[in-house]
Amino acid sequence: MGVLTAGRGKMQEALRFFKTALEAKPNIAQFWLSYINALIKLGRAAEAQVVFKQAKDQGAKGAAFDQLEQQFANQGLQANKANTLDKPQDPPAQQLQSIINLYTQGQLKQALATSSQMLERFPNSVVLYNIAGAANVGLMQFDAAIANYKQALRVKPDYAEAYYNMGIALGHKGDPEAAINSYNKALKIKPNYAAVKSNLVDLLTFYTPQKQSSNPIVAANESIRKIDIKDITSSVIADDQVVNVFSKSLSCISSSGVEVRTKEEQAYRRNTAPLNCKRHMSIFKQHDVIPKFCFGCYKVQVEPKSIIELIKVFFVLDQLQLNKNNNRKCMIELRPDVPGFYKGLIYCSGLNEANQIAEQFNTALQQSIGPGLVAKVKRGCSEYPSSYPDYKEINNSGPQLMNYNEGWKVVEADYDRENPTRAKENLRSTVTGLNLSDILTIRKWVDYAKGIGDPSVNLLNQNAIYDQKTYELAKARLDQHPFSP
Repeated sequence: MGVLTAGRGKMQEALRFFKTALEAKPNIAQFWLSYINALIKLGRAAEAQVVFKQAKDQGAKGAAFDQLEQQFANQGLQANKANTLDKPQDPPAQQLQSIINLYTQGQLKQALATSSQMLERFPNSVVLYNIAGAANVGLMQFDAAIANYKQALRVKPDYAEAYYNMGIALGHKGDPEAAINSYNKALKIKPNYAAVKSNLVDLLTFYTPQKQSSNPIVAANESIRKIDIKDITSSVIADDQVVNVFSKSLSCISSSGVEVRTKEEQAYRRNTAPLNCKRHMSIFKQHDVIPKFCFGCYKVQVEPKSIIELIKVFFVLDQLQLNKNNNRKCMIELRPDVPGFYKGLIYCSGLNEANQIAEQFNTALQQSIGPGLVAKVKRGCSEYPSSYPDYKEINNSGPQLMNYNEGWKVVEADYDRENPTRAKENLRSTVTGLNLSDILTIRKWVDYAKGIGDPSVNLLNQNAIYDQKTYELAKARLDQHPFSP
């Protein structure tokens, strides 16, 4: 069918037949050749090279494969580009928007198929390559996505967006070193590319670069990583030790010439267990339903009384050794309907585990901060009791007052159908010790502390307001939640 369809000039349709045949019997060399040649004829030579490498890895060989290898080596994509330079670059805006709509609605396979079909007519469209790449990432086809972005870059070598997106794909694939390199190339083209800077800062929270880099973000992160907080948590942490660590960290940022902001208000220490909190909260907000996962979620929570104390708790959480390396975070409270200001939390997968960790955490708090700060166990997210007051009640000696409503399974299933899960980056544990992301987040905490009138903030000597929005939100919070030092 593939051969017949190709003979009628419908190469995109033929490609689907060739792919089906190949998936059914990958040991047939001709199926590989048919699929690769179809990709080349469609102007998707970068993808053809990826498939060619897969064929070679599976032992494909022969004169035809040798010729293909020579063709890729000698010609690359130049012949293809030369044959298509006279064609329009991008499809009409209305057609592009329809493909973008498919992608944003989560119809990734259809978005990929449509963009691939359009590339037959517009083989120089970097926008189409970008869409195809994004759809492939969402479908967890990372090699194909990287091939899409490389194709876009061959058409437009200074296309910073393609380097940015390729960095994302490489991160998902589990190649952070290559992702850093791709982000660096994007920043050389667009030095103020905020999204690239943000992604690079995030990547450095779980990965230590193996190669030397001139990137100021990498340099600042390396300098901050050298500031040791392990020793200061072995006994009661003094206020001036917190001030000294923060001051040194700010110096690392300024001396590296880094100009970067963060969207984070929370400083995390993550493990490899996916929590999916955005999904759970979205279900609750849209349908007033508490997801099943959240009925087994307990948190150990402590509420520091000042910004200085919050930073101390963060140091303790960073160094706290837990059997399952539980997810944990420190945060400033910005939710209007939730009381409190500063919080430290450890996520637990059951009540027994939460009680055990609370005991261990309280011992660490007493050793490093003093007897005045006590952690307690709470259930799930603070928003849930607004609709279901019984949810927050914890029974340590028997069944809980509120349990999951099995009728909600339908709601969750419908939500997941309407909101298909996109690919997640390979989850990795956060590297222990301070990093650049931490300090950028703490700078926002300082702005928050100024907004609520926390007098201890004056010790930190941060004169500038780095995040005006956080500062204003903190000030407005006082109307509903008075702060008492």
